[in-house]
Amino acid sequence: MKRTTLLVACLALVVAACGESASTAPTTAGASPSATTPSSTTTLPSDPDLRYVAFGTVLDKAGVGPHLCTAVADSLPPQCSGLPIVGLDWNDVPWAEQAGDTTWATARVAGTFDGTALVLTEPPAQDDPDRVPYQPPDVTSPCPEPDGGWVVTDATTATDEAFEQARRYAGDQPGFAGLWVDNLDDSPDESTYGPASYVANFSFIGDLDLHRAALSDIYGGPLCVSEGVRPLAELSELQDEVFDAIFTPAAKDAGIHAGFGASGSSNQFTGRIEVSVMAVTGDAAQAWLDVQFGPGTVALTSFLRPATR
Repeated sequence: MKRTTLLVACLALVVAACGESASTAPTTAGASPSATTPSSTTTLPSDPDLRYVAFGTVLDKAGVGPHLCTAVADSLPPQCSGLPIVGLDWNDVPWAEQAGDTTWATARVAGTFDGTALVLTEPPAQDDPDRVPYQPPDVTSPCPEPDGGWVVTDATTATDEAFEQARRYAGDQPGFAGLWVDNLDDSPDESTYGPASYVANFSFIGDLDLHRAALSDIYGGPLCVSEGVRPLAELSELQDEVFDAIFTPAAKDAGIHAGFGASGSSNQFTGRIEVSVMAVTGDAAQAWLDVQFGPGTVALTSFLRPATR
């Protein structure tokens, strides 16, 4: 039976947006931010005459001017701060919305980037044919299906309460590295959804037999215990360190333009920190992060990407 997957041990999302400055520290966006999916994994050349594109929210508050935003506070009107846009004419954006003193739209914008602003070289477009849709991670249970299938082993402990107790046990372990569920049906019935409907996946660094036995005593639903990549507590600390680093003058010198907006998360499946910033210029940024945190520890993406048309 084909399965769908539902991530329940959510990877912490951090969103920051502030004015670009060599000494700027990150500030959290609105109370209910929604991050825009990074539009590219490509490092931008440092040539200021090259054209770049991005697909995201363009917001113009009276007295502030239009900005391209990587994260937008969920309010009416929406709020954000980001990369200033030069040369925008809202008459070219008939699908734009307005509330109070704010006008906004989701659009493809193209122009040159000089480190301070995106200077438009063509009118915004409503769609971006080159945009790559977000691909969720493959979170299929890594354990082989037991003989007899994924079934409840103890009905008395196959309960939501027992699952919560198992989650607390896992969270108390220093080697806890991840938690998610894998639905056993493409379209689970919400009226009967419960522990028999999914495989509960717990990952740890080492001591798998010990944790498997402990969790089996606590929880009687379908269960998978597997080896993780990095403890979640370590990932959380690492994420904080990475976000402190990308707002430093050294990061900007390496071509990381985080001050106009940055978002990131810790990925429990890869053990990496995934960071998206407004722009990455030159070819030194990833190498700089590899030196600071170890090769491959941080995956850096750029919201702006080189124009191909």
